[in-house]
Amino acid sequence: MKVQVCALYHKKDVLRAFEKIGVDIEAWDLMWSKSETICLYIDDLSMAGGNVLKQSALSSGAEAAVSGGVIDGTSQRTKVLLMGTRSQLQAIARKISIQQFRLKELAEKIEEILLREEKLQIWKMRGKELILDRPRIIGVINVTSDSFYEESRNPDFKGAVSLALEMEKQGADMIDVGGESSRPGSSPLSFEEESARILPVVKEIREKTSIPISVDTVHSETAEMALEEGCDAVNDISGFTDIDMIKTAVKYDAGAVLMHKKGSPLNMQVDPQYEDVFEEVRDFLEEKAQHLESSGLSPENIVLDPGFGFGKTLRHNLTLLRRLSDLRSFLEKPVYVGLSRKSMIGALGGGETPALRLSGSISLSVLALTEGVFLFRTHDVLETKKALETAFNAIREGRWV
Repeated sequence: MKVQVCALYHKKDVLRAFEKIGVDIEAWDLMWSKSETICLYIDDLSMAGGNVLKQSALSSGAEAAVSGGVIDGTSQRTKVLLMGTRSQLQAIARKISIQQFRLKELAEKIEEILLREEKLQIWKMRGKELILDRPRIIGVINVTSDSFYEESRNPDFKGAVSLALEMEKQGADMIDVGGESSRPGSSPLSFEEESARILPVVKEIREKTSIPISVDTVHSETAEMALEEGCDAVNDISGFTDIDMIKTAVKYDAGAVLMHKKGSPLNMQVDPQYEDVFEEVRDFLEEKAQHLESSGLSPENIVLDPGFGFGKTLRHNLTLLRRLSDLRSFLEKPVYVGLSRKSMIGALGGGETPALRLSGSISLSVLALTEGVFLFRTHDVLETKKALETAFNAIREGRWV
C-alpha cells in the first residue's frame, strides 16, 4: 500500500482524479467542493458571536480562529479567520442564520461571497465593458519629457499617437494617456499645461480607435475636457479626493481607477510609514469607493489600484503584492496594477535602471495574475500580453485550474 500527498489545487485536478478512480459522475459536484479550502476574514464580532461561530465551524468540520480573550472571557470583541471548504461554509451559514449576535447578517454575507466568487467581473465605463475573463492590458502613453522611464517619454503629438496605435495592434485592451509625470520627486503641472499636452493626443486616438481610453490626471478640469474628447475612464492617482473629480466621473458615467497614494510625488518616498500597510490601503480604497458610489457612480465602474511605489517601501510593496487577492475579495472589485519598470523591481535584482526591468516587470505581473488580478498597466504591451496569456493558459489548463 502506498499513501502520498496529492497536489489537487483546483477543481480540474479533483475531477481528473475522480475520473481516474472511476467515481460515479453524479457524485462529482457534491464531492469536489469538499476538497477546496476557503478563508474568510471577519473584522468584528461580539464575544458571544465569536463563540457561536467557532462552535458552528467545529461542528461542520471547519475552523474559526478567534482572539484568545474570547475563549477565556476577557475580550468583548474579536476578529475571526473562518476556514473551511465551500460546502462547510455553506453549512456554517445555514447554522448561524437563525442565531443572534449579528450572525444572520454574517450568514448572508458568506452566501453572497460564495456566489460572487463564481461570477465573472466586468469593468464598465461610458457604455463600454471590459470583461475580465482573461488578462487585460492597458498601454501607457506619457505625453511628457520627464517620466521616470526615459524610453516611454513622448512629448510630441505624433509620437504619442503613433505609439498608441501601435499598442492597439500589439493587443492593448485600453490606452492610458497622461501629461504629468508622477515619478518620485517630480513637481506638479497646472491643468492648463497638462491639458494642452494630452487633449490633442486623446482626440486623435479617439478618432482612430474604438478601444477604451483613460486619462491619467489629478485635475478635474483636465478629466472633464478629456472625457468630452472621448475618453472613457479617469485614472486619478490622488484617489478621487477632489469632490469636483467625483462629480466629473459621475456626470460622464466614467470608469474610475481608484488608487492609493501616501504623500505627494515630491515627498512620497521619503521614509513612508504604516502600522499595517494592507489595512491602511484597504481602508482608504474602501472609503473612497463608498464615496464614489454614494455620489452616484456605479460600483461596476470602479477598479482598485494599491499604488505600488506611491509612498511605499519595498517591504510595503511586497506585502501588497502578496495580498492582492485579499484586496479584491474584501472590497469586491477588480484590482488594477501598475508594476511596469518600477524601482521595486530593481531592488529585487531585476535591473538597475528602468530600461533593464522588462523581465522583472513581467515576473511581478505574473505573480499578480496568480492573485486574481486581470488589469495590467504597462509600458510594454506586446511582451506583457504574451507573457500573461501564456501564464493564464498554463493556470487554466494546468495543475492550478
